[in-house]
Amino acid sequence: MKKSCLLLAALLLLALSPGCAKAPEAPPVEITLSGDALESAVTVDLTELSSKPENVFSGVYSSINNWPTNKLGAASGVTVDAILRSAGVPEGAYTLTFIAGDGYKISLTDQQWRAERYYFPNLDSGDPSGAEVNKLILATTRAKDSADVKDAVPVKPTLIFGQATLSEHNNVAFAEDVVRIEISSAIPAQWAAANCFPAPGDIARGDTVKLEHPEMGLVKLFYTLDGTDPTPDSPTYNPSTYQPDLNAPIKLDSDTVIKVLVTGYGRHDSEIAEFRFTVR
Repeated sequence: MKKSCLLLAALLLLALSPGCAKAPEAPPVEITLSGDALESAVTVDLTELSSKPENVFSGVYSSINNWPTNKLGAASGVTVDAILRSAGVPEGAYTLTFIAGDGYKISLTDQQWRAERYYFPNLDSGDPSGAEVNKLILATTRAKDSADVKDAVPVKPTLIFGQATLSEHNNVAFAEDVVRIEISSAIPAQWAAANCFPAPGDIARGDTVKLEHPEMGLVKLFYTLDGTDPTPDSPTYNPSTYQPDLNAPIKLDSDTVIKVLVTGYGRHDSEIAEFRFTVR
């Protein structure tokens, strides 16, 4: 009897010792959804959603920033589709605005956030072969400079998505510490068309044409010189926000029609601008 009491006392002391204390549960990671698609704001728990494998995507992401630098990274998190379903957002064409704790915002039109997006393993060589589909997620773990998901570490909810094209500068939209998603059914505005200097018309052989836009830091200008309509796969006039020398004017040696498409997050693409130059 005495031995039993001593054993019980020892077990109680062991259970109460600091080394055996139960680890506190991690606080929930919550995102608030609001906007005209919902009758009232809804809060969803990313931790709870991530307990179901069908809500989670893990993979490698290729991206380009506005330096520009090509980057590969890895992340794991809850898909935006799963978040919308959990909040009861009905089917519809919505612009999603992701809002960070410091007030930073990035908006994606319906076409942009629903677009098929990819990881391009051969991004540096401009080769689309081997592309893998990946998802739009709020990442809860991330490896910024590694293409191995095993290197990912916990982060505050971060918007991450793949590239729709090899030239897409998607890294600028990777919003960190997302705390809210606004869902709007309003028709998005359209980006203004590009301008040029000098104005279309006669030009001396060898002179250059500069493409312009009032929101150059928020958009990309894609252009053609052969009369065809530009697309996001066409040459980029302004590949860098930080290296002006890379945004080179277009030298003309013969009669040329310059066509320009303006794209950017949160608005529809511009009308295609057309500038005709006759070399004298």
